[in-house]
Amino acid sequence: SAPAPKPTAKKVEDEEEDRGSEPVGQSSLVTATAVSQPEYEPMAADELEARVQKYVQSPKFMKEIVAKTAGIDFMDISEVNATALVLQLYEDELKYLDIQKGMTGKEQQMPQFSQKQIDEKVKELEVVPQFVKNFYGKNKDNDTAIAIQMLETEYESDNLRRQLMRAMEANAEEEREAPTKSPSSRSKSDEETFGSTLFGEAFDQAQKTETEKMVEALFPPSTRKEGATPSQAQANILMADVMTKIKLFSPSGKPEPVPGGFIIRGTNQFDSGQELIDAIDSAIANSRVKEQLLVNYVGDPTPVTDEQMLASERNPVLFVTSTDVTLERNRFLLAGVTSLAIGTSWYTSLYPFLLNPTLLKSSEEQLNLANAGMEYDLGFLTDIAVPLFASFMGVQVAHEAAHWVVASAKKMEITFPTLVPSLVTGITSSITALKKSPKNKQDLFDFAIAGPLTGVVISCALIFLGCGLTASLDSAAYSQLPGLPLAVLRQSALAGGIIEYVLGEGLLSVPASAAGTEALADINISLHPFAIAGFFGLLVNAINLVPFGSKFTSLWLFIGIFYVIAACIAAN
Repeated sequence: SAPAPKPTAKKVEDEEEDRGSEPVGQSSLVTATAVSQPEYEPMAADELEARVQKYVQSPKFMKEIVAKTAGIDFMDISEVNATALVLQLYEDELKYLDIQKGMTGKEQQMPQFSQKQIDEKVKELEVVPQFVKNFYGKNKDNDTAIAIQMLETEYESDNLRRQLMRAMEANAEEEREAPTKSPSSRSKSDEETFGSTLFGEAFDQAQKTETEKMVEALFPPSTRKEGATPSQAQANILMADVMTKIKLFSPSGKPEPVPGGFIIRGTNQFDSGQELIDAIDSAIANSRVKEQLLVNYVGDPTPVTDEQMLASERNPVLFVTSTDVTLERNRFLLAGVTSLAIGTSWYTSLYPFLLNPTLLKSSEEQLNLANAGMEYDLGFLTDIAVPLFASFMGVQVAHEAAHWVVASAKKMEITFPTLVPSLVTGITSSITALKKSPKNKQDLFDFAIAGPLTGVVISCALIFLGCGLTASLDSAAYSQLPGLPLAVLRQSALAGGIIEYVLGEGLLSVPASAAGTEALADINISLHPFAIAGFFGLLVNAINLVPFGSKFTSLWLFIGIFYVIAACIAAN
């Protein structure tokens, strides 16, 4: 018999509906966004079938990425309708091509500019330096040609702007029509923004004002307290109860709404911004918005106005947000993480001793006795590992104590530290969250640098002390020392320098011919437990100085360093 004809796009959609929107090769509980639009040419059946099969055969993680890009809201990727998703992406592809074509092409031929327009541009060019005109290439000495080129550029920019506005209006029209779709043809994300996430975010960004864009670019969501923006009523109370009592600050207008809060402009007659903030905090403590609002003295985050440009002056402003909200912390989970970190630290304390052949052999003998059901004793390994473990944990305790001392001196509220485990160094770092924003970035810098700096100093002292004790031991005691691979010790220039200074220059040196060989990997250097504890402590505190993470000390230090650099530049 003749083979059955291949289904058309329309037929596939009908079959999908008859099957309860079941995608090819999988069950479906979620249907994609609108799948067909009369203004676009439907996809050929062969191409549709090929795309659907290609999607079905893709890895799970790739399916999830594609579905999210298309704006599909799903709990399980197996619930997503494959055919509807492919048609949605095809529609977005055509829409993008239409917009791109309209924005890159010209609506009409370049108009003929009047002589008056050209003369006005030529007059403007009289004050333009020659090095700027040189950018116009062969026309650099012809003001008339440059003027015409400038007019053409302005026309093209206006044309692109008009095309973008039309695209935005078309998208807004589609959003108004979106609620008319049946619930079965729209996902949750489709209700919020028509089309795929790819286009929705682009249009949302284009519709924002310049002020909104600048504020969001300068202040991250956590700073703006997204989801907890103060109300207009709270801003009015702040003006009535607080700002009227600040005699040395004169507001120049009403609070201006911006993403995350309000901006208050005015003239500050205090000697410093810190004095102004101290006065405001004191007044807020006795007002109706106590513990509701947070006032920051920041550089103006809004676009520069013509008046500010003419005056060559741009005063800081007050940025009003809601108070800091410390996320609810699962104490049992954090306690478990810290306990695990202590456990990995103990493992790290035992590992260097097992690199000693004598101690390793003794440990294996005791384990063999245990496996045979005989009496065994590994207490000797525990006894010799305690000094290393205690000194390593002492470095971390000193690190956290330094943070606490500075926080107390600066009246900063912090949470109890949570240790982060590591199988390499025992502890990767610790997480200490700020319950409230510090008074200024200098306090933030002092708080951030105190812990790592203290840890580095104590770690270096332990390495120096441990190397000195290593050099003073007799051969019998030396044979019982733990060790670390030479390749590991060479990873720290500071620790290696101290070790070679005390134990002899060249101890960690390796001939070029031996670099990277297996023989090098088998070389272990015996050191006193204090030296090894100091080495691990130095690595951990060095990690704290690397700018990564959201609540690690390194991030606070990174922000503070930028402030200090900026302050030095401003002072000069």
